[in-house]
Parts: sequence; structure tokens; C-alpha cells
Amino acid sequence: MDQFIADWQRRSKIMGQEAGFISADLEKSLLKDHQYQIINVAHWQSYDAWVAANNNPDYAKKLASDLGGTANVVVHRGFFRPVASYTHLYD
Repeated sequence: MDQFIADWQRRSKIMGQEAGFISADLEKSLLKDHQYQIINVAHWQSYDAWVAANNNPDYAKKLASDLGGTANVVVHRGFFRPVASYTHLYD
């Protein structure tokens, strides 16, 4: 987990260099047995900005190179529209 977080911090810096990138958060699952224990939520100005970044060969090369150094991680990349702007979990 600690290694993944360190790797994510490096990848977030790579994303942060792209036009249209706003921010990224790393969310931890509340369910210990869930398939996705850590989820990266990146915020972009628009879908088009995200597509442009992913079509940038320099960005793709940097990201692929960094992902190649990360062991035992399955990455699911995609653009998902938000369904809520805020969620409060009650204990």
C-alpha cells in the first residue's frame, strides 16, 4: 500500500503537467474486501482536456514508463461523469 501511494504521488505530478488538469485525490475503500482498495479520482476541466492529455504522446510515454515500474497493480483508466458533488457517510 505504501509503495502504491508513493507511485501514485509520482504519477499525479506527471498528470499535473497537462493542460486542463485540476487536481487528484487518492481515496481508500471503506470495505476491506472490496476489489478496489484505492481509487485515484482525477479532476479535469473537461472531457476534451482529458482526451487531449491522453492523446499527447509525451504524456502517454511518461505515464507508461512510470506504470511499468509499479508491481502488482491493475490500472483501469477511463473518464467517469460525477453522479454527486458531495457524499457524507454517516457512522
